[in-house]
Amino acid sequence: MWQPQRRKYPSLCVYSTTVLFISLPTDCASAVVQVLRWLLDMLPHAPAVAAFMVDFEAALWQALYKEFPDASIKGCVIHFAQANILT
Repeated sequence: MWQPQRRKYPSLCVYSTTVLFISLPTDCASAVVQVLRWLLDMLPHAPAVAAFMVDFEAALWQALYKEFPDASIKGCVIHFAQANILT
């Protein structure tokens, strides 16, 4: 059976998983907002999201700020390195 990735920190246990993968135009925050709203409408209740770790797509960041204004959004170091250092 599939299990979510489990990462342990000294006093915190964090679970993370990929919820959705979809290909959208790169600079289209409105399309990302539509997908987020569709996904949220599929859930029985609004999720209590504290933080996101995402790549460095501007449209995704804008959409997350709009739909989850109280959540912390952090960029992934691996994606940052791929985009800026390794290219």
